[in-house]
Amino acid sequence: MSEKAPQQSSVTNVSPISSTAPGNRIQDVEEGATLARGEKVKHVYAKSATHVIYRVEGDDSIVYTYTNPTALSRESIRRFERLMAKGKAKLKGIRDDQLNGLAVSALRTIFQEQSIELHEAVIRSLEEYVTNLQEVEAILARDKDFVVWIDHSGFPQYRYKSDAPEILRSVSEFTRINALAKVLLPPSLQRSFSRRLGAALAGVLPLIPGKNIDAHFAPLEEYIQRYISDTLRIRFLTATSSAAIFLVSCSYILYQMASLPNFLHVALIVIAGGYFGTFISVFERSKTLSVGDNESTKLIIFQGTLRVFLGGIFGLIAYAAASSGMAFTLFKDTTSGLLLLGVAAGFSERLIPDLIHGFSPKGQGKPPDSDMGSG
Repeated sequence: MSEKAPQQSSVTNVSPISSTAPGNRIQDVEEGATLARGEKVKHVYAKSATHVIYRVEGDDSIVYTYTNPTALSRESIRRFERLMAKGKAKLKGIRDDQLNGLAVSALRTIFQEQSIELHEAVIRSLEEYVTNLQEVEAILARDKDFVVWIDHSGFPQYRYKSDAPEILRSVSEFTRINALAKVLLPPSLQRSFSRRLGAALAGVLPLIPGKNIDAHFAPLEEYIQRYISDTLRIRFLTATSSAAIFLVSCSYILYQMASLPNFLHVALIVIAGGYFGTFISVFERSKTLSVGDNESTKLIIFQGTLRVFLGGIFGLIAYAAASSGMAFTLFKDTTSGLLLLGVAAGFSERLIPDLIHGFSPKGQGKPPDSDMGSG
């Protein structure tokens, strides 16, 4: 009885595509040899008179050719190919080195051993791995030199073969910005940001010749910096608001106490106005407010509280100037006037400093020209 023609199958990206390929004889498959269809053998994993497992250059596929299989081997190959097809569906063609290793190990056992127990062991091991294998969500870009995809967690992954400087620089930028995002962005934003980052990498890799790599990644880095600035600004505004509410409330409670001296009792109106004026000033300038990126939360809270407290001090100074007749005398006779004076003192960053400067020796002991009324 004549020998059956060899059967050839390939595990393309860890998944088999079975086909009859009589052009490749087992004895012709050697490392470095050129096969009938022009492929060059890169590596031979196992070889005997009845089978060979190998890989060709320019392809991640694991190819296996066999002849005269036993009934046990034929059944195990059928189960093996069904599992690998399931793996291919999950990975969407992405190479998985561990699955490749398990596939080679399983094929060696199938072809070299005729023990039902051993066949069952390798098939069960492969089945367990494929069952627990995490699915690839989407392929963003694929080329002969690279592939970019979204993994089961929603984060981008990549693999590349070329050592071209442009590809290495693109991957380096991706890695740098991805590291920044993991450190600086909250978990709730990292998933959506990573998708944008993966899309940027997928967009730049196929177009690298003559493309501006920085132009693809710069908007993402700017997004991180803008998020940091906005977060710090919100913390400052929150600290300012909390301090203003607390200090105005304290001023109101103290104002209700009849046992306070008259000067302090009336001054509380202007002081509260100063707190409120500072609050208005900070929020009016919130769009252009700048907070240092390296400042700690404690320092930001302290600065916000101090800014409001300083507004109250400015209100007290304004009331002292008005009650002494040195400046702002137009506002001293009514409660609403005193409140407006305090708001103005807290709102303006220069009003009280300029007043103090006007009474300093350099100011020749005269109130500043910008005074809001005089006696």
